[in-house]
Amino acid sequence: MVVFLSLLLWPAAASAQTTVQYPDRSWSTLTHASSQWIGTSRGLYRYRAEDNVWSAWGQENGLLSSDITALEMRGNVLWIGQGSGLTAFDQRNNTMLHFESDKSLSVTVTRAMAFEADYVWAGGSGGAARFDDLIEQWQRIGTEQGLTGDTVHAFALSDDRVFMVTGSGVNEYDPRYERWRMYAPPQDGRVLDAFSAAGTLWLLRDHDLLRFDLSTRVFSPYSLSSFSGSDIRYLILQGSSFWIVTTDDLWRYDAASDALHPFHEIAQLPDRELRAVALSSDGNALWFSTASGLTRYDRATGSWTYYSTAGGMPEGRYDILFPTGNGIATFTDHSLIWYVTQADRWYEMPLLTETPDGHAGISLDPARGSFIDFGSDVRLDLSGSRSSWLFRNPFMSGGGEHGQSMDPVNRNDLKARMDLGGNRRLSATYNDADYEDVVYGAEYRGAREDVLQSLQWGDMRAEKAGSLLQQDFGLFGAGGRAVYGERTEMYGRSLLELQAQGGHKTTATYTEVFQGRNRIREQMIADIDWLRNRVYALRPDRRPVPLAALSLHVYRSLATEEERGADDLPETVIAGHRATWRPLIEGLDYQVHEGRSLLFLLPGQEVTALAVRIGRPGGTEELLLADASTRFLEMRNHYGIGADIL
Repeated sequence: MVVFLSLLLWPAAASAQTTVQYPDRSWSTLTHASSQWIGTSRGLYRYRAEDNVWSAWGQENGLLSSDITALEMRGNVLWIGQGSGLTAFDQRNNTMLHFESDKSLSVTVTRAMAFEADYVWAGGSGGAARFDDLIEQWQRIGTEQGLTGDTVHAFALSDDRVFMVTGSGVNEYDPRYERWRMYAPPQDGRVLDAFSAAGTLWLLRDHDLLRFDLSTRVFSPYSLSSFSGSDIRYLILQGSSFWIVTTDDLWRYDAASDALHPFHEIAQLPDRELRAVALSSDGNALWFSTASGLTRYDRATGSWTYYSTAGGMPEGRYDILFPTGNGIATFTDHSLIWYVTQADRWYEMPLLTETPDGHAGISLDPARGSFIDFGSDVRLDLSGSRSSWLFRNPFMSGGGEHGQSMDPVNRNDLKARMDLGGNRRLSATYNDADYEDVVYGAEYRGAREDVLQSLQWGDMRAEKAGSLLQQDFGLFGAGGRAVYGERTEMYGRSLLELQAQGGHKTTATYTEVFQGRNRIREQMIADIDWLRNRVYALRPDRRPVPLAALSLHVYRSLATEEERGADDLPETVIAGHRATWRPLIEGLDYQVHEGRSLLFLLPGQEVTALAVRIGRPGGTEELLLADASTRFLEMRNHYGIGADIL
């Protein structure tokens, strides 16, 4: 028997995702596991390639709104941004938890989401908000709390900091001390949109694209010579690289060469009325929609394949394309059309249609789902699958012709959800598809104003991953959460909050054994001269390459009690940091290794903030090497032997 009380929830690990970002968020995509999720203004659609099945969700079968603006997956939970709020869709239990913009959530139209240890971040119109797993409450993050800008386009997480991009630039937030820092982009121009790719933030403006390095807090500009930022229709994000689709062209950012390259092969299309572009999930195929139909380009062989109505493609104007793993999908005004490459076959089904408010309804449609709508927010949703087959006995025994049993073997994965109105719901699940692990249980979710917030029975997860010695494990038993008292204004905490779970542990225990280390030919070397806080890189990427600079000026910030000198720069912004700067003298205060782009502070130099201005043929580059809390470009593994050897 296992019984414990808990006041914390730990999130599951995130999985790798592939997305396509639209500046107006009119469409949203997410590839997760074997499913392709597509958010539209007509609902949420999921395609499973293994069984060639589409499913759809809208306001009439569970969502707050049919207008989908953002999608992110965290463990088994799909977070769905909508025009009127957010929904957390638990795939395992088929439950939905809603957060409405006019009630619990301050963000009106969600444009971006991110996840950190105990929180979920949402951003969009109205600023940002942070969801606390413990109290299931949103905290507003707006201009009153320190955010610069009223619309959040993108998030990035690094070193316990949260970076948010608004129309004004990059906001850095330290949740531990609730401190803010603002990084304004160089020159003028409002940020139109932003996205995160492989841990790097990218800011789109009308005349350039800016890369923001999270470790050095430095902007790197990429000029848009052949098009402007407002010409971009959407971006296809693929790891550290991405594709830019404009009104009549296609560009690719290549991380290896660190440059934007036009896709010259586009000239081989049957016509240049470019309506849509899609990249296959494996990155090997590009799909194009033009006035002549659909065209597929194989990047490995350079071959082209053409599709038209003469070959069976349904008629329609294909203004949007989405890869489906083994084919392509598109949405027209009234239907969803998709093509399966292996079968060389086209399919078509109608889009979701809205059910008038207050009308009861029933559906057995596989796309819309099986449900009974009783009206007045009371609704029963059913989903899942049941497999049946006849079992053949290899020993020719057990009755029946040729040893075949008379009764079929059944396996079930069944889920049900009952919306009770007033944001209260009851859900149940039963799964015996695995012979050795039959899972079943039920959960009640109360409204925010209720004392009883949740009650579970059956198979549950006990999330205890906050410690290295405590793994998550399964329980079969009961649990619940209750709150009492008025909630605080800022964090929404109540006077009394209690969460408890108890039952039999269902996860088998295991032990990891440390076998020790091999000491053969081992030798210890004394650490005698670590150059702490003295060696800094003069490049944001820290590469040991020649500096190639026309000039170099090094500055340190003055302490409060220091007297200002004649050569000091009072209240000057260098590399986004405002301070009173004192120029350092080469040979007396520092030395430069130009061949490896390194700066060595000589003994006796104790600095809080350190910055450089590097003159190059194309202009001046400014770098913040260190400030009072972080040493951004410090080289931590340099050792000295004698005076000059490193």
